Amino acid sequence: MLKEDTGTVEAHLTLGNLFRSRGEVDRAIRIHQTLMESASLTYEQRLLAIQQLGA
Repeated sequence: MLKEDTGTVEAHLTLGNLFRSRGEVDRAIRIHQTLMESASLTYEQRLLAIQQLGA
């Protein structure tokens, strides 16, 4: 389960980006989808997760 504070969200976004850059796209997608499904994200955090999925 993801603990949703600002630092954790940013860390998960960064980790997803790292996985994608290493060619581990499935892992990156799972991380970003998990973030998007979180009910406690701010609007801006949710948009950033969606943006990262499309990158």
